[in-house]
Amino acid sequence: MAEYRAYTLGRDEHFTGFEPLVCADDAEAIEQAKRLVNGSDIELWSGDRLVIRLKADLAVLNLKFSSVRNPT
Repeated sequence: MAEYRAYTLGRDEHFTGFEPLVCADDAEAIEQAKRLVNGSDIELWSGDRLVIRLKADLAVLNLKFSSVRNPT
């Protein structure tokens, strides 16, 4: 298992907080980080390596699209 941090970015592009994650791999960490996007961009880091930056506007569209494709 690997340790990750999902950092929330403010409007000024500075970190405003983070959520620690422990995941099997990058793919699992990305899926967990996607759930944290709530109007702000998220940067997912593993140590000093940037894994991905999730844009708030794109994440909202993806979540809406996936809920239409896979209604619960």
